[in-house]
Amino acid sequence: MALLACLFVTTAWAQSEGDEVTYEIPEPATLVESKLNVVGTSEVVVEQYGRADYSADAIEVDINEAMTKLGIASLEEFAAIIPEILYCTKYFMGDEALPGGPKLDTLSNEATAQYPGFWMRPVLDEDENETGELASAPYAEADKFYAEAFAINAETGILSFNVGQYPNQLQGGESYTANMYIIYGDKAWRLHFTFKVLKIEAGSLADYNKVGEDTKTVEQEPTTNYMTVAVPVDIEAIAAELGCDVADIQLFALNDAGEFAPRATANNGGFWFNADGAVVGWGSGCTIFIEPATLNDFSVFNVGQYPSALGAGDKASATIYFIGGENYYALTITLNVISPQPIDTDFNIVDERGLVALTLARGAGDYTCDQYPKISLTTLEEVIGTASPKLYGLATDENAELYGSPYSDAYSCDPNPGFWLNAEGRVSIWGDSNARIGVSYLADGTFQLFQYPDRNAVGDVFTTQLFLANPTTSDMMKINLTVKFVSEIEEVEIVGSQEVNIPVGADNVEVVFDLAPAAEALGVTVEELLDEENACLRGFTKAGVYGEAQPASTGLGFDIDGGFNPYGSIYFIIEFDAVRNEILMTTVSDVEIPDNFNVPAQFCIQVDGKQYVYNAHLVSESIYVGIDEVKSAKADNSVFDLSGRRVQKATRGVYIQNGKKVIK
Repeated sequence: MALLACLFVTTAWAQSEGDEVTYEIPEPATLVESKLNVVGTSEVVVEQYGRADYSADAIEVDINEAMTKLGIASLEEFAAIIPEILYCTKYFMGDEALPGGPKLDTLSNEATAQYPGFWMRPVLDEDENETGELASAPYAEADKFYAEAFAINAETGILSFNVGQYPNQLQGGESYTANMYIIYGDKAWRLHFTFKVLKIEAGSLADYNKVGEDTKTVEQEPTTNYMTVAVPVDIEAIAAELGCDVADIQLFALNDAGEFAPRATANNGGFWFNADGAVVGWGSGCTIFIEPATLNDFSVFNVGQYPSALGAGDKASATIYFIGGENYYALTITLNVISPQPIDTDFNIVDERGLVALTLARGAGDYTCDQYPKISLTTLEEVIGTASPKLYGLATDENAELYGSPYSDAYSCDPNPGFWLNAEGRVSIWGDSNARIGVSYLADGTFQLFQYPDRNAVGDVFTTQLFLANPTTSDMMKINLTVKFVSEIEEVEIVGSQEVNIPVGADNVEVVFDLAPAAEALGVTVEELLDEENACLRGFTKAGVYGEAQPASTGLGFDIDGGFNPYGSIYFIIEFDAVRNEILMTTVSDVEIPDNFNVPAQFCIQVDGKQYVYNAHLVSESIYVGIDEVKSAKADNSVFDLSGRRVQKATRGVYIQNGKKVIK
C-alpha cells in the first residue's frame, strides 16, 4: 500500500551557529520505481580505468534545480536531509551464493557502503546474463562499483560523493548504468549513472622513444605482511626528460608477454610482479609490488613483498615505465631482502595510560570506528621526552622468539605507522582470518581505529597494548587500549580534560579538589556539581564504558587496577567542608597500598550531554606528597602544598611542614 505524502514521520536535524534545527521530512508517496513522479534527471558519467584497489574519485553534481523541482525550502535543509531521502534500485538477493539476480522494483535507503552510499552489483536477466544495469547489494566479490558519502554543500548546492570499484573486477571497455533517486514526498529526482571502464591502449615499448633510465635499490627484512619501503622519485626531472607536464605522465609495466599490462594490479595504479619482474595479479605467484604512495602522484613509490614469499638473501627487481607523449623513461627498482634485525628491548616503561573507544559493530565493507582516543603531544614531551615517538605493538609469540623481543614494529595498517591486530591484541596483517582491529598512530597523537568488517559483534570488548617509545632515551609509554562494540553511542561532547593525581592510603586522605575548571567548561556552578540531587560523577570501567552516574557526595569506587567498580577497594567522595570552607576529595582503601603504587584511572563529570574528563593516577601518599623533597626543607620550616610545591603564603588548608601534614 502506498504511503500518504501528508504523513510526517521522519525528522532530520542540522547544526547552525550552535542551534539545532529540526526538519520534518514527508514520507515517500511510493518506493516503487515504476510509479515514481520523476520531476527531473541529473546525468552522472564516471570514467575510470580498471583498478586493483578501493581508491575512489570525488564526483560533483550541481543539484540546485533538483531542490527547486522537489519543493525543498533551502539548501541548508537539503544538505541536512539528503541521507534520509536518497534511494537506490535494489538487487534481489535470493540465494546469497549466486553472483546475481533480477532487480527489484522497490527502492531502498539502506546503506551498503559508507553511509549514505551503496555497493552495486550487475542485474541479471532470466537467463542469468548481465543486463548492463547495477543495483544496490551488500558488499561482496560480485560487486562492481560503489558510490558513497553523499553530501550537499549548503552554500553552493553541489552534491559530492566518492566512486570506486571492487578491485580486479573490471576490464577496459565495460560499461554499466545505475539509478538512484532523491525522493521528497510525491516527487523524485533521478540520478542516472553511467560507469565507463576505459581501455589502456599504450601499445608496446617499440612505439616509444627511450629518453632516460635510472635504478634504485632498497632493503627490507622478510615480511609476513604488506609493509613497505618508500622510494622517492624526482618526477619533475622525469617530466623534463619526457618533454611533458607531470600531470600528463602515465605509469605502465610489462607483463610476461613483453606488452604493457592492460590494467594496474596493485594499489593506486601500481603493479604486482613475479620473480621474473613481469606484471601479475595479486596471488601466490607474486614476489614484490611497486605502487604510488598516493593516487595520481608519482613522487613517492611504496615497495613491498608478498607475505612470506622471500627470505633473507633473496633479491627481486622490476621495472616501471613513465610515458609522456611519444617518450618513455624506465625506472628499475631492486629489493634486497636482509636478515631480520633484532629490536632493542632495553625499554623503560615510565608511564602507563588507559584509552578507551566506543564504536558500533559494522557489517560488510565498513571499516569505520566512531571514536579515536588521543594522547596529548605535551604529555608525551613531558613523560618520554619527545612528541614524535615510535609506535610498537605486541608481537606474536612466534615473532617474539624470532626477533628476540615482545615488541613489534611490523607496520601493517595504513596510514603508517599502524597495525592490524588479531583477537588476542597481537600484531597481525590485513587478511588474517583472526584480524579484528586496525590502529594507526597519527602525528597529532591520535589513534585512528578501524574494524575488520563482520568480525565484531555488539558486546565484544577488544583489548591490546601499544607502546610509544623515545628511541634516543629508551623511555616508553604503555597504552592499554580498549575498544568496546555497542549497539548505540551516547552522544556526548568532551568540553575539557585534566590530569590529576589522587592519593590513596589505608586511612582517610583528604586533599583540596578544585571543581571550578569543570564547572566553567560545563556551563554550571560548582554548587550545582555538588548538589546531592545531581548525579553527574561517572567512573570508567575496564570494559570500556562509563558506569552509572553518582552524586559527588556518594562518590566512585575503583578496583586496584584502576577500573571503576562501585564496590571496589579504593573509594573517593567529593564534598564541601564548611569548617575549612574548601571542597575536599576524601579517599580511602580497604587494601594495603604499596609505596610505589601508581595506577591510571579515568572518571568524568557529565552534565546535559557534556563531559569534563579527568585522566587520573591513583598513587600512594609517598608518591603524591614527594616526601624526599619535603624532608630536605625541615631546617627552614618551609611550607609545601600536597604536591610538594613551596607555598609563599599559605591560606586555609592542609599543607606539609617539617615533613608532616599541618592545617593552616
